[in-house]
Amino acid sequence: MAHTKWYELFPDPTIADAIMDRVIHNSYILALDSKRSMREVMAEKIIYTQ
Repeated sequence: MAHTKWYELFPDPTIADAIMDRVIHNSYILALDSKRSMREVMAEKIIYTQ
């Protein structure tokens, strides 16, 4: 869901901001530097193991 629609879910914008604050500040940042998608890597792994 896009963040622009977040306020439609909660009647009080303060509650929406508080929940998003918890989600954002309790999340992990994953640095992805691969040019290949994880689906591509896993599909290749499955093909080679069969």
